[in-house]
Amino acid sequence: MTTQTAPTGTDTAQQPSSKPLTEAEMRAYMATINPEQVRATLLAEQRDAECIKMFATVLAFAIEQGFFGAEQSEQVEYIKIDSDGSGMIITGAQECGTGSVMTLRMLAAKELGMEPEDFQLVYQDTSAAPYDPGATGSQTLLNNGRAVVEGAREVAAQLRDLAADQLEAAPDDIVLASGKAHVSGSPGKAVSIVELAGVAAEGEMLIGKGSGTPPEYPSVSA
Repeated sequence: MTTQTAPTGTDTAQQPSSKPLTEAEMRAYMATINPEQVRATLLAEQRDAECIKMFATVLAFAIEQGFFGAEQSEQVEYIKIDSDGSGMIITGAQECGTGSVMTLRMLAAKELGMEPEDFQLVYQDTSAAPYDPGATGSQTLLNNGRAVVEGAREVAAQLRDLAADQLEAAPDDIVLASGKAHVSGSPGKAVSIVELAGVAAEGEMLIGKGSGTPPEYPSVSA
């Protein structure tokens, strides 16, 4: 048998059962409610809500003014594909438990027609990675992610040029998907990215640099 939840400020030991109450039982139950305690609880909840609203307002203002370094910034990311077709992302981004740095692999993979698991992350290594202002204001994915996409697109352009020579097609007609480069509309006419990486290793490196230049802020009318 289920039990009803007593209103705030009541003695839970005297709460009614799920069966209908008689008038006498209802009067006895209502007598256990402490109006002052209910009022105090509601006032406390209202104060908590006001405090949360005030904190959110102050936090938004601080982020907007860049007090936490949360303004959009220009990051630098390096993307490369080695001769065995494996990818590498070299970033200065710091992982602090949010998973945003791990997401960079997904962004690169989407641009290059590869899988996130194909990429190794080199991060939190100041001797190898470019400068990064730090993980503040939830900006890692926005700033570093934009730079990774830009760098991956540079590598994608290099892969399309290589594939165009192999497939005798125009670079703009090359599609990168499922670990292969194929001619648009003819998925059967394809060459693997692993093979292209091997060709590139003989004369040129598949590497891209993304700066992630912040876009202009939208205008806001007064």
